[in-house]
Amino acid sequence: INVSGDINVTNTAPGCGGTALVNINGAGIQNFNGSSTAGEGALPQLTINKASGTLNLANFPASSDNFTYTAGTVNAGTSTYCFTDGSATPYTISGSLSLSNIEFLALGNTTFTLTAATTLTATGNFTMAGTNRITLNTGNINVDGNISLTNTSAVGGGTATINIVGAGNETMDGTAIAISQNLLPYIIINKPGGTLTLKGNISVSQDWTYTSGTVDATTFASTVAFGGNALNVTSAVMSFYNITVTGNAINLLSSLTINNNLTITGGHIAPGANIIN
Repeated sequence: INVSGDINVTNTAPGCGGTALVNINGAGIQNFNGSSTAGEGALPQLTINKASGTLNLANFPASSDNFTYTAGTVNAGTSTYCFTDGSATPYTISGSLSLSNIEFLALGNTTFTLTAATTLTATGNFTMAGTNRITLNTGNINVDGNISLTNTSAVGGGTATINIVGAGNETMDGTAIAISQNLLPYIIINKPGGTLTLKGNISVSQDWTYTSGTVDATTFASTVAFGGNALNVTSAVMSFYNITVTGNAINLLSSLTINNNLTITGGHIAPGANIIN
């Protein structure tokens, strides 16, 4: 379906789906007005390939199959773009693109693969939601705003990288979930300014790499859980509040500072020549 004008979604069914391709290719201004709730009325495969003009996003635009950004100016406004699952899983996301808020919502067990050359940037907030597995593979997701972790599955993770790079204050909030739910892929903290505040339970299945920025793990008594895979932790300068090790080998590539409790329920910590304070 080639669309040269607007897309207006009023369907309220979660997920939706299909294998058709909606190709947004108008030469002028186009508006993609999504549903009023994340994940509802999701389009099937979607391609953005505009030779000219601007695509404006509003509300909760969503897609449930392969997503491809090829060309064109996208004005995300205050919208939340939702990648959800309909009849297709796994599916691929390709083409680097800046959006406002980004949500990955799993209605069923879902694998989202960002191609290696793809970087999605959330200039606003990033959310992982739903009750089933979310696996984020390959590619990069840059987050300038807050990270909301509400997915209640105890499996998932993946090989993608979430880069926490906002210049202002950011919060990574896992207060709605238990330890070992909403497993995260690779995490890199590289903030040029502001403070990253950790809240609740944050479970990481791949490497945790701290490069720069202020991290407050103590004010809200956060717990970071490492497990799911053997992984490396680089955290010189930053401090954790609680750490839980749930399985496999947690290799320290720098000294580790914990302001409260260290709990090991499975696996082990391999510090090498580094110190656990």
